[in-house]
Amino acid sequence: MDPNRFTSWLVTGTENPDEGSLRDYARARGVEPLVIPEILGRASLGLRDVIALCKLVGVIRRIRPHVVHTHTAKAGFLGRLAARIARVPVIVHTYHGHVLSGYFSQRKTKLLTMMERGLARFSDRLVAVSDQVRDDLVSLGVAPSDHFSVVPLGLDLAPMFSAGSQRGALRTELGVASDVPLIGIVGRLFPIKNHALFLETAAHLMTKHPDARFVVVGDGTLRAELEERAGRSDLAGHVFFTG
Repeated sequence: MDPNRFTSWLVTGTENPDEGSLRDYARARGVEPLVIPEILGRASLGLRDVIALCKLVGVIRRIRPHVVHTHTAKAGFLGRLAARIARVPVIVHTYHGHVLSGYFSQRKTKLLTMMERGLARFSDRLVAVSDQVRDDLVSLGVAPSDHFSVVPLGLDLAPMFSAGSQRGALRTELGVASDVPLIGIVGRLFPIKNHALFLETAAHLMTKHPDARFVVVGDGTLRAELEERAGRSDLAGHVFFTG
């Protein structure tokens, strides 16, 4: 936003140990993050969350923003609740995805869904990064479709479109010939990404294409397990983990 017309504040919590921080990215763009360490990205509520909520209310009352815009599940819960308590005129939340299926037990998922429905009632606008995310949330009863705006992620795709000349670089690094099928997956090595299915599919494809090679790009808590799984199967020597 135009800094001559708007003042922006970035309030953030503590990232998980296995995830990177974007604080330096914000600083490089002239925004100094205000860190509330009690805000943790965990799907549970405890004393730390009560402390975080109180701190957020205090920050909002001091800054007195016209709009509070929250992101992610935990920050969305605490931030919107704090904004409501502090009587912020406009409350907006963006869903970059959701944790309402595939993450937790049926009981916890039901509770989280009920909480999202409640938060949606006093959110002036909900934003989804894709039609699919919006449709998922509508089908789960979080809010009606007309309460959402779809705003795709503002990714700079130019480097990707211009990377055609580098197509052979990875093959050279991995020692894979240009005529050998090379299939990859990019993502965090976490259960929800289902890399196990990727390995199962790779094993199936090798029955028809025994020369195929596979590359896993990303890192996470499951890396050692996935590497061990690939190493003790017919995929041994056919799967590369680049980190």
